[in-house]
Amino acid sequence: MQLKSSLFSIAVLSCASACLAMGCKSRSFNAKQSSTGEPKSAAKPKFVVLLVVDQMRFDYLDRFAPLLRSGTNHDGGLLGLKTGGTWFANARAAAAPTVTAAGHTSICTGASPSVHGIVANSIYDVALKREIDTVGDPDTTYLRTTQPDAADPLASAPVEGASPKRLRIDALADVIQARSTENGGGEKARAVAISVKDRAAVFCGGQRPTGAYFHDPKIGEMVTSTYYGSKLPAWVDVYNKAHPTDTTKVWTPDFPTETYAASLDERNKKVFGVRSDISGFLGTKFPYRVVGGNKSQLTARKRFEFTPFASEKLTDFALAAIEGEKLGQRGAIDYLVVSFSSPDYVGHAYGSDSLELFDTYVKLNKTVEAFRVEVEKRLGQGNVLWALTADHGVQRMPEATSILTGRSVARLDAKKLKSLVITGLNEQLGQGEWVNLYSTDQLYLNHEFIQQKGLPLAQVVEAARGIIGKVEGVRMTLSREDILKAAGPEAAFYARGYDKERSGDVTVVVHEGWLGDSSIAGNHGSVHEDDARIPLAFAGWGVKKGVTVSTEVRADDIAPTLLDLVGYQRGDKMTGRSLKSDVANDSAR
Repeated sequence: MQLKSSLFSIAVLSCASACLAMGCKSRSFNAKQSSTGEPKSAAKPKFVVLLVVDQMRFDYLDRFAPLLRSGTNHDGGLLGLKTGGTWFANARAAAAPTVTAAGHTSICTGASPSVHGIVANSIYDVALKREIDTVGDPDTTYLRTTQPDAADPLASAPVEGASPKRLRIDALADVIQARSTENGGGEKARAVAISVKDRAAVFCGGQRPTGAYFHDPKIGEMVTSTYYGSKLPAWVDVYNKAHPTDTTKVWTPDFPTETYAASLDERNKKVFGVRSDISGFLGTKFPYRVVGGNKSQLTARKRFEFTPFASEKLTDFALAAIEGEKLGQRGAIDYLVVSFSSPDYVGHAYGSDSLELFDTYVKLNKTVEAFRVEVEKRLGQGNVLWALTADHGVQRMPEATSILTGRSVARLDAKKLKSLVITGLNEQLGQGEWVNLYSTDQLYLNHEFIQQKGLPLAQVVEAARGIIGKVEGVRMTLSREDILKAAGPEAAFYARGYDKERSGDVTVVVHEGWLGDSSIAGNHGSVHEDDARIPLAFAGWGVKKGVTVSTEVRADDIAPTLLDLVGYQRGDKMTGRSLKSDVANDSAR
């Protein structure tokens, strides 16, 4: 179902929501009052919805608030989840590196990467002797509605599928499904995960979801993996045939540039619109056409993922999933997670202070509002438990940081750093293949070669650390032993994200304000505040309204909290704690 077809209903329900928020009397809502004066919800929710915004900084909702409220009542969107529920002002990622795969998996399993095993987007595989994507699975492929055009060599090239085979524990989706039938329970819960990115959908879907779906730019459709079955559900085929990715769209801002600038506080206004020499993927100024000139359809469909239109597609598909799987309509407490990837792509391409990023959130706020209204229209107001968070934040571009702080900061050239280590080790220890990989601020040494040379691994590690420590922008390096001993706050944060088999031998910590990759405009991954802090809100069924909690919490607390709120026992391997005492109103106690 397209959200646009529901604009009239959305407008009516938005007005009703606004009236209720202002204390208007209404006879259309007959919910009982709790001791706190809030409407008393049903005994259990029908539906749990987790929204993850990839690369959403902890301060974006405050920074962008004036324009998130403008126009119609967009307080029901991202901002409404903050103001209309319980907001955690000091939430942090579970561990470092602060990257998509690790962050999503911690949110969706309630465990740290040291337990669930997904420590990064990519790692070095000793057995395969190459870098691998942690979600990649060569024993699977994509399940599609439409097959790629054989005449297009790029589109028709074989594709490695995706699966959770490297995920070592169950996810929230698995636990909800299992708990729903315990003690003589009735209908088994259904769990669906949706994203543009495969790694977000797959790891949030867990081991045995009802479905995990992601966008395939080769054909412009929502697809899944053969890991989950031999064919797509009929409702997915129907959706894909009716709603192929529209590459004719043009992205224009909702407001004049001056309006965006004027809405910011003085500090953020100083760096609004700051560019880098490497800024841009869609181009350098609005309007941005998804396809134009000699752009191929494959390129255009990838460009589509960098626009707010991709988030609209996800919520449209999510509504189709609710209808197709009858989520929240069968007597079980069903579960849906939607991860919005486009803000991450835009942040990497244009930076956190760009007009493109600001407009992305203005549009996303409205998209989420329309989605929330439509979901609660179908399932009934007060029957849905919502959660909002992010997998990680993002550093400002060095160009902006230099303006705000007066410090000289830059981007670390990862390729150059790896080359320096290889050259230095060759000079100190003799010629050889010393390094397998440098990725996500981690150096993977060639253990097999070092063993053949008869050298202690610790000697090579210390030699590499000495070389890296002299590189401008590097604050410190951490060995495996430093991290496992949790020697200092940085090491402790990395320890929760460290796996002996999958993490590197040397971890590089850059100075705050520096970025660990010179190939993109904006980046994340570090232990620093802007990367590590994330937004976190709970709203809807069973949740206190208008509450702000200052206690430090972590991303792995989200899954235990959702389970505790609905009365389910936590998963066996969860490392997070339940925040129910901070969140629950009388209905959930």
